[in-house]
Amino acid sequence: ANVTLGIPRLREIIMTASRDLKTPTMSVPLQPSVSDREATKLMRQFLKINLLELIASRRGITVKESLQQNETGSWERAYYVSLRFHPAERMKEAFNLHLEEIANVIAKSFIPALARIMNIELKKSITGDDTTVIKVDGGEASDFLFDLPANKVSKAKKRAKEDDEYEDEKAGDEDGVSARFGHKKEMASYGDMDDEEKAIAKKSNKDENMNLFDNESDDEEGEDNVATITDDEEEEDEDEDGNFGSNSVKIDKRKNMIHLRPLTVDPAARPLLMVGLVERAASSTIVRCLKKIDEAFVNEEDGRGRCLQTAGCSFEQIWKLSTSLVDHDRLASNDI
Repeated sequence: ANVTLGIPRLREIIMTASRDLKTPTMSVPLQPSVSDREATKLMRQFLKINLLELIASRRGITVKESLQQNETGSWERAYYVSLRFHPAERMKEAFNLHLEEIANVIAKSFIPALARIMNIELKKSITGDDTTVIKVDGGEASDFLFDLPANKVSKAKKRAKEDDEYEDEKAGDEDGVSARFGHKKEMASYGDMDDEEKAIAKKSNKDENMNLFDNESDDEEGEDNVATITDDEEEEDEDEDGNFGSNSVKIDKRKNMIHLRPLTVDPAARPLLMVGLVERAASSTIVRCLKKIDEAFVNEEDGRGRCLQTAGCSFEQIWKLSTSLVDHDRLASNDI
């Protein structure tokens, strides 16, 4: 009887077998000389980071919509998208990322992704026998060319230090910095929001978890995080549509922001709720990742001590690590 019951199970195992494991993993012991701080930094090298995780929680996404005339005199609906990121110093400390690297990812991957999503939404608005073709202009992929004179770089750094925008935020300790970035959803207003929309926006903000880059005081929890234009931003907004040069994006280091060249559509097309579309595109845009590895952890293993464990398998990435950090001879994996 036991043999009879075992044959169907054996057949099931053979039929469902796969060459690729669903949970491939690797484990390599850390050298005894590696400190906890070094282990944490090593672990971060294996994190897969998307763009949305780097965007600031409060007023991280701002979209300005306007009807304007282009160079030929034709009218168009333009969307000016600006992204505000977490403090540059913290992104550098946590993941060794710079705004220039992020700007290149935005120009090469994020803008085309956002344009595709916008085109999909615009097609949904076409009904019946309408054969009108509406598409987004300015959504092509490009490379970010950063060429700033040395004196301007030093001035930008000086302004960044003097800026008190994040004065009330305290730098987290090593463990706090390693937390994944959270992101509160924000509603951009194309006019005044009614009471129901404000309630929805407020509830969405309260439901999100607080993290290292979201240290607002308790008295601000009830405020609506609405992306609006203030007097303090007039100078910034006046400069949004210029000084792009040959790039499709522009960096504002003083405010940790990146402005996109406007994306334009036919003015007859229905207005889009852009903040949600920007979030969708940002969540699918990978800023940095290692091939076949999603993330890593530092754990204590019986008989092996502290080990770097990965979610995913790539021997090449482990072999690239210095022998002063890991013991390659004791590398273990459930995949080959």
